[in-house]
Amino acid sequence: MLQGRLKYLMCQKLIKGVLLSLCLIGTSASAETTREALNNFGLVGTWSTDCSMDVEKQVGFRGTYTAPMFGPAVYVAMQRQADNRTIFIKKEVERAVRITDEKIQVTVKPLEHKINGADALRSTEETSSTFVVTFQKINSKLRTIDSRSQDGKHIGVEGGRFNNGNMTPFLERCLN
Repeated sequence: MLQGRLKYLMCQKLIKGVLLSLCLIGTSASAETTREALNNFGLVGTWSTDCSMDVEKQVGFRGTYTAPMFGPAVYVAMQRQADNRTIFIKKEVERAVRITDEKIQVTVKPLEHKINGADALRSTEETSSTFVVTFQKINSKLRTIDSRSQDGKHIGVEGGRFNNGNMTPFLERCLN
């Protein structure tokens, strides 16, 4: 009888250990890396308000996400404004998490920020802050629906609107 009880207890421990192992394997297998999340969501590539525009010469915006096999994912953007200012930014993608099939949250840390070629990275607390940005896919277009500093002090976009109340633009994927 004692032998039967010992076998039963050992079997129970073995089952619990196997189940725990399966749970841990399932958890690690289902969690995406930043690179996988960016690729699976379809964010990797170049996005613009109008891909036919040359933002070095015309008013417009163009941003590119890259997620190399080795090294950090990076976001690089250039914006030409109506007052002929050219803004260049480069950010490291620290984290990307798909919220749903249509939404992704990306945490970006600034690496470079230039205005007309002059370094502006440390010009304000906002330009040197890490931001958490949420994008939404609507058909083949992409739109920023939320953008705020990690500490919550700076909100650039909320509810799909900039601070000035204007809606964020829809971006299209550029082929070039």
